[in-house]
Amino acid sequence: MNNENKIQEQFLATDMIGSLGMQCERFMKVIRYILIFAGFAILCLSVTNYRYSQANERNNQRWIEYLSQYDFVAQEGEGYNYFNSDIGGDVINGQEDTE
Repeated sequence: MNNENKIQEQFLATDMIGSLGMQCERFMKVIRYILIFAGFAILCLSVTNYRYSQANERNNQRWIEYLSQYDFVAQEGEGYNYFNSDIGGDVINGQEDTE
């Protein structure tokens, strides 16, 4: 009887070790697929971020070009002068006409 118990215990231990090995292999496959998916997601996000930054840079250059064409100081007509609040109408950069 004692010999049969040892054989059963050995069989049970071997079976448990075998099932643990199979679970580890499944776990390794799952981890491998998760890492592959995460790498792909990071790659896609990096490409999207790069394209977004390039679009922002182009948009920024367009705004700089557009806004650099505008004369923010000179005025025409009866507008209010924010630089010299006591003078209305045309404002010329530089010295005022004191005629």
